[in-house]
Amino acid sequence: MAEKPKLERQAMCDRLAMEFQDEWIVNLGVGMPTLCSNYVDPDKTIITHSENGVIGYGPLAEEGKEDKHLVNAGGQFVTAQPGM
Repeated sequence: MAEKPKLERQAMCDRLAMEFQDEWIVNLGVGMPTLCSNYVDPDKTIITHSENGVIGYGPLAEEGKEDKHLVNAGGQFVTAQPGM
């Protein structure tokens, strides 16, 4: 039996983010779930929450645009969403 190809981390996070329903509050814990904020459908109202207390954040911050006070549960720099 041939082995199925392994999914890349980004593909798994993209697939999981597709399951997010409009107006959900989603806790993205440490590890791979932290990457899911990069794949949230912009046409849906999704509120992301991190185990360190950050709520309503967006995708990971681009290099050079980091805010040292805005990190997710994995310690990665994230962006602020409107109203945050």
